[in-house]
Parts: sequence; C-alpha cells; structure tokens
Amino acid sequence: MENIHSIKTDLIAWIQHVNQMQILQRMLAIKQEQQTASDDTKRESLFFSLAGAWETPENGDELASLLYEARQDTPREVML
Repeated sequence: MENIHSIKTDLIAWIQHVNQMQILQRMLAIKQEQQTASDDTKRESLFFSLAGAWETPENGDELASLLYEARQDTPREVML
C-alpha cells in the first residue's frame, strides 16, 4: 500500500511540474509576443518621426502641375 501511495505522490508531483513548465513556456511566449509588438510599434513610430509629413497649401494635382512646370529638360530625338 505504501508503494502505491508513493507512486501517486510522485505522479502528482510530476503532473504539477509539467503543468508549471507549460505555464512558464506560455508566459515566456506571451512576453516575447508583447516585446515583438512593442518593437514593431517603436519601429513604426521612429519611421514616422523621421519621415514626417509633407505639408503644403497645394493639393496633389496642383503640386504635380508645379513639378511638371518646373522641369527643365528638352525633348530628345530617338531613332527607333
């Protein structure tokens, strides 16, 4: 009878150990996921702080027109 009790105790301890390991592994995975999300957010924030935003009173069509008008090139004759 003592042997069965010892086996049960060992089995319960093993189950608890396995459960604790699974919990620890899941906690580590969650922490890594959060760190990755945090890194992505930081990277995106840094990108936008460096890239900034273009501010101009002209709309897109007006700006494109200004750029084309400012070009200083001449047509080239190309033999096909």
